[in-house]
Amino acid sequence: MADILSLAGNLASNATPWGALIGGVFSWGKKWLDNRHEEKKAEMAYQERALDRQHDLALADREIEKETRLATIRLDESMFVADSQALTIAAKSQDAEISAMADVLEGAGDFLRWFAGFVFVCVTAVQKLTRPGLTFCLFCLTCYFYYEVNKLIGGLATKPSNELAAIHSRIIFSGLNMAELSMTFWYMGRPTKK
Repeated sequence: MADILSLAGNLASNATPWGALIGGVFSWGKKWLDNRHEEKKAEMAYQERALDRQHDLALADREIEKETRLATIRLDESMFVADSQALTIAAKSQDAEISAMADVLEGAGDFLRWFAGFVFVCVTAVQKLTRPGLTFCLFCLTCYFYYEVNKLIGGLATKPSNELAAIHSRIIFSGLNMAELSMTFWYMGRPTKK
């Protein structure tokens, strides 16, 4: 467009008496269009640089996220390796204990083998019966408390029935609540076998 204005200005200045004035107007129009074109180019260059900065920032964010994930993976991997090493050490220790026990038993007579087996069975029984035994003791203790409190207040004959019912229900429900809580804790804390 600027070239057309420049050509028209040159033709008008050569062809008419008012040519200088018309040529000046066309020349001014050409400069105005050139300036407008340069402003648009500068604005587009600025927008392109802004997009480049945004792109660079997005790439940097992705790189940071990638490095964070890699660090997390490395940490998880090192924790897994440490756990597996600890399990390996524990397994080796257990194997060493078993082989030491086997060596002792090989050198011992029949009585020592029988006695070691008996001790092993007793220890295993104590381990397996600890929670049920504690649960049984807790229930017996709850029943004993109920009996003693009933004996202390004189039974049903000495108190009004509504007061006595409230006392008995509070004692019974408190004891059962504690027993249920303990049983749930003991049996839910047990590892499951899959």
